[in-house]
Amino acid sequence: MLLRLRMVHIARDTLRNVSVLIVACMTLGGFGGCLASRASLSGLKGQQIPIVRFTSLDGRYRSLQEFRGKPVVLVFWAEWCGFSKPVVEELNNLASRVSPNDATFVALSVDPATSFERLQRRVEGQQLFSLLHAFSGNALLDEAYQALHGQELPHVFVFNQEGVLVEEGHDAAVAEAGLEKLGVLG
Repeated sequence: MLLRLRMVHIARDTLRNVSVLIVACMTLGGFGGCLASRASLSGLKGQQIPIVRFTSLDGRYRSLQEFRGKPVVLVFWAEWCGFSKPVVEELNNLASRVSPNDATFVALSVDPATSFERLQRRVEGQQLFSLLHAFSGNALLDEAYQALHGQELPHVFVFNQEGVLVEEGHDAAVAEAGLEKLGVLG
């Protein structure tokens, strides 16, 4: 009897904790959530790209400014975000159809530092080799994510040859539309 009563208390406490976690995730959805809504955009469209630096998976310190002269598609994503994974795969497929001379595709993971090896395994296992992969280990406090007013994942940005933001959204269709607008896709 005592054991059954204890199990009821554990189940009740677990349910309460799960409820609190769900409410917290829904509340935080507007700041660093995993696609809580499709309305959250940076408000930077038409503006020059801010100075954005990142570290590629091979350890090189990079800047989006080094790709000026050709369009850049940048996606912020996370291994823990189920909405991100198919978008990254679709962008990899799109990038494989575009010459590296015509556009650069950067997939910047905003996962925590503990996810680095899992991220590398995903890139290799899914053969996501058409994208330049970057990782800071700073999770949602990533410098580039903050500079571009990141709020929800995945978040796709398309910059023109001069570094001006021309399209943004939360799916691969945004990249396709932006590259068509820029004459990269026919």
